[in-house]
Amino acid sequence: MSILRKTLFLFALCAFAAFWPARGLARADGVVPARNAVADYCGESNFSVYLDAEKTLYASGANAVGQLGRGFRDGGKKIQPLTHRVLERVAMFDTGKSGFTLAVTEDGGVWAWGSNEFGQCGQAAVKIDPENCVTAPAQIALPDGAVPAAVAAGERHSLLLGADGGVYAWGSNSAGQLGLGLPVSRQTFADRPSKISRAYFGGQSVAAVAAAGDSSFALCETGEVYAWGDGGDGLLADGAGYGQTAAVPQRTLLSGVKKISAEGATAMALTDESRIYVWGSNTSKQFGIPEFTGNKSDAPQEVVKTVDIRGEDVAGEFTDILCGGIANFALSNGGRVFAFGAGGRGELGFDARDAERYGSSYAALPNVTAPTAVTFYKPLDIEAITAGNDAALQGKLPVDKTAVADVTVKRLVNSIGARTFVEDADGRLWSWGDNTDGMAASGDLNAASVPVRSTLYRNGDYDKEITSKNYLLQPIVGLAVIFGVAAVLIGWAEVKRGRAHGRGKM
Repeated sequence: MSILRKTLFLFALCAFAAFWPARGLARADGVVPARNAVADYCGESNFSVYLDAEKTLYASGANAVGQLGRGFRDGGKKIQPLTHRVLERVAMFDTGKSGFTLAVTEDGGVWAWGSNEFGQCGQAAVKIDPENCVTAPAQIALPDGAVPAAVAAGERHSLLLGADGGVYAWGSNSAGQLGLGLPVSRQTFADRPSKISRAYFGGQSVAAVAAAGDSSFALCETGEVYAWGDGGDGLLADGAGYGQTAAVPQRTLLSGVKKISAEGATAMALTDESRIYVWGSNTSKQFGIPEFTGNKSDAPQEVVKTVDIRGEDVAGEFTDILCGGIANFALSNGGRVFAFGAGGRGELGFDARDAERYGSSYAALPNVTAPTAVTFYKPLDIEAITAGNDAALQGKLPVDKTAVADVTVKRLVNSIGARTFVEDADGRLWSWGDNTDGMAASGDLNAASVPVRSTLYRNGDYDKEITSKNYLLQPIVGLAVIFGVAAVLIGWAEVKRGRAHGRGKM
């Protein structure tokens, strides 16, 4: 009996040793287990891709053109709410509006999957064909000497920034967005990366690239910004009017810029002097300039005013920008997020109607015309809520709106306007906006009108599975060792007991 007790004690000790590190890591945050935490994000209107702390890329959403990278495509608008593991050791990635993803792995490989109608996935396209899809990650053959430093995806074209400051482009050239000087036509495309002549950038090295719709942008190391492609909404930022296209990069009116961001038909720039400029479409008042009444601008317009939810002035210098297209965002040196533009469905991290109720003169429903501070609330553990079937919290966002949280944001991660992700000073992601099919990563299906902690966990009400990740490997191996050791000990005890029993008979 003593041996049996010792065996059971050893079993319990081994079980604790096997599970304690994984559980300790998982619950260190107290809100989102590490196994379900989101480290980075990018997405479009009907699909999302997420990176975890282990650099593994997951995808969820529609799969009509293979944008989930699952090796097949689903017809119609079928949605896959469960996150699917796509690619490992991912260093950077971006998504294109037509339904494709570009990803760079830690070894420098560039991969793409999804719609390849115009060769935007860098795979052979004999002709323009909407049925031409890449359903699983396929590596793109880069020109000799090209070492990826960044990627950017437009609607139907792709850009790659080389470590040497060169820029490569492929995909559709319907508006000249490749910048290669090719004929501007819907029938013109490139299914392999080609280098844009450095001469088009005045011989300068490029430090960053961005793509939006059928337009492309490059930020040179000197702080000058170049644009090419579709200038219909003024995205060429040259003050020359609307409707024209540029088949090669053209210098904009901007200088002294340290960051650019673009989405949809709108673009933003942050200067060395912490000044923000916006240009392109302003149909949702996404310029954040109350006195600007036009629907578009072909010249950069400066964003000056920042306010709180009541419309009262808030001081602070800008340190980061994020263009979501219809909704845009700025970060202050105090770690506060300011949002402006479309806000009728919580795209801004608050309901525009709340600003109106507080008396803000900048709430022009359904839009907000001046950068308004986003409030963060105490997050709740969505897993505990759903597992415990807490009736008081069911159907509500996993936050306590009676308790304001002291959150300092250090990075604006990504936005498509309707859905936005940011990272706080502790490296934890928060998200808000359109949560159709759970793509705002809130763990629930409720519209996320305020920031919630981002999680890969899926509420059992709409998904009965939780993605299996290698955090389970340690417990599985531990259990195997436990059972092995226990079997040996029990067997040894039985043999010893048998021997003792045999001596007793002698």
